[in-house]
Amino acid sequence: MSTHKIEVWGDFACFTRPYCRAERFSYPVMTPSAARGVLNAIYFKPEFVWRIHQIDMLEYPRFVSLRKNELDGITINARSKTVQPILVEDCRTQRQLIALKSPRYVISFSAHVWDRGEAGMKLSSVESQMVSRARFGQCYWQPFMGMREFSCFFRYVEPDEIVTPVCYSEHVGMMVYDLWDPTVKGNKYAKHVPQFFDATIKNGTLIVPEHGSEEVKRA
Repeated sequence: MSTHKIEVWGDFACFTRPYCRAERFSYPVMTPSAARGVLNAIYFKPEFVWRIHQIDMLEYPRFVSLRKNELDGITINARSKTVQPILVEDCRTQRQLIALKSPRYVISFSAHVWDRGEAGMKLSSVESQMVSRARFGQCYWQPFMGMREFSCFFRYVEPDEIVTPVCYSEHVGMMVYDLWDPTVKGNKYAKHVPQFFDATIKNGTLIVPEHGSEEVKRA
């Protein structure tokens, strides 16, 4: 298993705490699920999954207050054959948003392939495709940090580059690990399993536990 690194940055980011959904309040650091979402935007196939090992902070967390327009009480059924009109003025609401300004992170990750047999994908092929796409700035869709409104940029960090995190430490507490459990293979409800872990930032680095470990708590 090889570990690769990708640097991501943008103007704003919001990694919402689950207990602050009405008035969104961001974590001080990127969550593992948001990091996996950035990697999936660059290269994704259902035959493998990205595993996040650690997230390095290259900028101190700076919170900024924003006001965001949202649609409240709207449920869209993708399987419905009839399209119901939506009157924006009747369901629009403004909510306060505490986001991060000018965030910059380095994501350390590796690929985990489900089937390494002859019919499955090879781990070397997954890594080479990811490295090639990241070096040329290719992606399936524009990656974002926490919310689609906060798009971000990325670049591949070469193995000989030295990453120096900021001197920042904080006990964050229970953080969202992921909303999809890849260890429950074959279970159609696996992607609906909220998971949490006790997050601690030490010297600008967030260490992410492995899937299925005792540190990861399932809701």
